[in-house]
Amino acid sequence: MEIKIKAGLAIPCLLLLLVTAHLSAQTNDPITPSTKIIDKIDQQQMENTINKFGFYGKLKARQGKGVELASVLLRASQLVSTAKGCMLYLVNKDQSNPDLLWVTEIWDSKEDHDNSLKNEKVRLLIAEAMPLLDGQPEKGIELQVLGGIGLTLD
Repeated sequence: MEIKIKAGLAIPCLLLLLVTAHLSAQTNDPITPSTKIIDKIDQQQMENTINKFGFYGKLKARQGKGVELASVLLRASQLVSTAKGCMLYLVNKDQSNPDLLWVTEIWDSKEDHDNSLKNEKVRLLIAEAMPLLDGQPEKGIELQVLGGIGLTLD
């Protein structure tokens, strides 16, 4: 039997095949891996989480002000890059609406995040951004970051 794999999917597909083969060998079942093995993997993954504070913010600029708001947010990213506990501050533009921006943040703790908002320079940037917004910003989404590509336990 010949299997064709699209470019860029070869390594993920190979990894999936290897994991499936390993699990099948462990359970003597070619299709369904043992739930004990899956439970063990899930438990190990949860023990190795990084437990950081995450935040997603959605900011809608007034019509035509998305670029200007993005500029303010990108300056904020430079400012908080040296703040205690800041691991990540990404500014994202919605591909279907240039006036809709998303901020993705990861901090060592919620306390570090909250303290960054007390910084005088950050407060000045917030004041600069407010007139560019189409109404009050939505309440952000607070998350517990468990891990993933690009993050380390450091």
